[in-house]
Amino acid sequence: MIACRRDIQLHFIQTYIAIIFEDLCSDPPSVQRQIIPFFLSGRHNNISPIYVTQKYQCVPKVIRKNATHLCLFNGGSTEDISKIVHQYVEDYIIATKL
Repeated sequence: MIACRRDIQLHFIQTYIAIIFEDLCSDPPSVQRQIIPFFLSGRHNNISPIYVTQKYQCVPKVIRKNATHLCLFNGGSTEDISKIVHQYVEDYIIATKL
């Protein structure tokens, strides 16, 4: 039994999980609160949460602050993109030209 339990633990240690949350901005705040733990401590359980949205400012601030990667695609004004990039880099003017 101990060997079996150890095998199960090793399996989950070596497993990585990606969870995609897509366009939840229009969902009620109660739904948003339920997914926040994935962004705060999911990495401790090998969970990589991905939040996909077209309305960046609607993403809860705690999720935005815990982001490690950000992908922006064409689909907003230069001003909107500059505001987003400015939150993550000091010289956002140079960064928006990338």
